[in-house]
Amino acid sequence: MRIARLLTTHALADPLVRRPIRDGALELDPSLQLLLQLQRLSGEGGFETKGSVAAARAAYHELVGGFEAPTPAPAMSIDRALAGVRVRVHRPPGPGPFPALVYFHGGGFVVGDLDTHEHLARRFCLGAAAVVVAVDYRLAPEHPFPCGLDDCVAVTRAVLAEADALGVDPARVGLAGDSAGGNLALVVGQVVEGVRFQLLIYPTTNVTAETASKARFARGFGLDRRTVDWFTDHYLAGGTDPRDPRVSPLLSSELGRCPRTHVAAAGFDVLRDEGLALVTRLRELGVPTTQTLHERLIHGFVHLTRIPSCDAAVAELVEIARRGLDA
Repeated sequence: MRIARLLTTHALADPLVRRPIRDGALELDPSLQLLLQLQRLSGEGGFETKGSVAAARAAYHELVGGFEAPTPAPAMSIDRALAGVRVRVHRPPGPGPFPALVYFHGGGFVVGDLDTHEHLARRFCLGAAAVVVAVDYRLAPEHPFPCGLDDCVAVTRAVLAEADALGVDPARVGLAGDSAGGNLALVVGQVVEGVRFQLLIYPTTNVTAETASKARFARGFGLDRRTVDWFTDHYLAGGTDPRDPRVSPLLSSELGRCPRTHVAAAGFDVLRDEGLALVTRLRELGVPTTQTLHERLIHGFVHLTRIPSCDAAVAELVEIARRGLDA
């Protein structure tokens, strides 16, 4: 029987998993539990075990290709440069002007690119009826902090400045990103004027934090604590203080400058608690902030859309983006 069928059918996955994995009242989705069991049995390790950064990047592509459902192509997708940075612009059908979502991919600032997040960008484009500008920002360790962040700031400013040429309504420009990309969006949202909304998907917000979720899910839940530390070491290879608010934006004194925000967290994720702490802090500062806790899911669920629960979560995020850009 094919692994894909086991993972996508709860009736088949349930008998194969061990005692349900719980965290208090939360219970891990059985298909994800089976996936994690299979990974452990295979001896599959985190990105830090691959032997090189190049091998880690190749492993990320392989992961996405194995578990991500295909998505129809938008009306137009084109690679070009904005502010000297490579981007991929996805345009929905219709005359426009459209809202725009500037998207920063995840991957710990070290792995990931336009191709690993192609299907996710397509879903946002078609589902939210928005131009999606996916940013191919520079990666560490070749380009440590703040190189990638500088690229994201520059592209966002260019989208606002060149809105007419892009077929974009400059009053409806938002930011989005997953994991490290959520971190980048959170920083960009504080420094670029004119952004309407930001969607942060299981973001890393404080690399110095010692949280309960970092301890509880340190190993075996899709993103290990040691993988997070490996990413951070590469990102800060230039010697940057991890408490720098552009690295750990939860520590920023400028968080009140953020636009309207939605934070999506996963229940079984090392980064869960720092994402939820961000929600609390933004609300304290008066930033209109909503949240969803995808209680049964793990970090990286946006790439696991062959699993129904993960696919449904992505559909919900797309709808949140649509409403956020139109509100």
